[in-house]
Amino acid sequence: MTSNLQNLFKNNAEQGERFSRLPFPTKKTEEWIYTNPNMLFEGITELDSKASATDLSGDVLFSNGALIGNNTKLSVREVQENAESTEATLALQELATSYELMIDSDQAAPIFIHQNYETTTDSHFTGSNLTIKVAKHVKATIVEIISGNNAGLHSGLTKIELEDNAKLEYVKVLPPELENKYLGSVTTEQKRDSSFNGVIVTLGGAVSRHHLFANLNEENATGNFHGLFTLESNQHSDTLSYIKHHAPRTYSGQLYKGALNDEARGIFTGKLFIARDAQEVDANQLSKNLLLSPKAHVDTRPQLEVYADDVKAAHGATVGQIGEEEIFYLQSRGIDATTAFKMLCDAFSADVIDHVENETVREFLFNELKKKATKKGEDK
Repeated sequence: MTSNLQNLFKNNAEQGERFSRLPFPTKKTEEWIYTNPNMLFEGITELDSKASATDLSGDVLFSNGALIGNNTKLSVREVQENAESTEATLALQELATSYELMIDSDQAAPIFIHQNYETTTDSHFTGSNLTIKVAKHVKATIVEIISGNNAGLHSGLTKIELEDNAKLEYVKVLPPELENKYLGSVTTEQKRDSSFNGVIVTLGGAVSRHHLFANLNEENATGNFHGLFTLESNQHSDTLSYIKHHAPRTYSGQLYKGALNDEARGIFTGKLFIARDAQEVDANQLSKNLLLSPKAHVDTRPQLEVYADDVKAAHGATVGQIGEEEIFYLQSRGIDATTAFKMLCDAFSADVIDHVENETVREFLFNELKKKATKKGEDK
């Protein structure tokens, strides 16, 4: 399969040579055993980087990875990046033009970044490559919204760097109307006393794959990756969340929830790594999943790799259905069965949304969940 992908590097021989030496994942690769890479990469032969959209809404606007609008006072500039990835899929994502968003002062209002991808044929690949830097003692909220058509493969690479005592809330949303194939990666590098709260919400997309990597590099850094996928029809979504504690007295949390209907499939692999010298770490991980149809399927794999001996590390996973007792309890309070079922589903999803601190963003996410429910009703 890599022979067709090699063509993407025809204008960058050096990157192409490096890509050719990297092992490309197969369906036997441990981290890809539930998502055959062919679902994303088969037939992809051309790189599409020309901006095509002009009517996007938001604060910072990208079309096929190209900056087309900045409605903020923040600096967003194109930068040269030394692509030295040792992982093949990341090397593909680094093909996109690199931009840097610098946040050097507190932001009272959330910053909405709109990433739009429009490809003309199923053989085209387009992507974005954005580095977000948050200066010392600065607090901000970012919402990255994905949109696009259903042709080809769309890729989003977001790299986040937090200086001392920086605080960032980051939310990525795949809205319910999205029907594309999407490969998304979010990586964080955190310094002393910094705080990162990441929430990934997957409502749309035919096939999606998320790579989430957090590096807690200095003491008293806190890094969270929470997520929610609500899937229906034949949607397929796979998330790999990997938090690494490299320093002592660092803290992390992972709460990932999935609600699956029809013949949808969801996968969550959550990893915690605690280095030998990373004592007094407190880390927890929980995956909870709700199957709303006999044909829906979920795979969940919480994993711990701990080399320090003075730590608190917990993990767990559940897969279940809405019980008849819960429905009956609400019916006994005068609520009909259909409304009761919806209320329980909403409560299940709200648990993740409530991890978002910014009230404006929480309201935005709850509206997206309502749109998902409305779309489901219209499809019926």
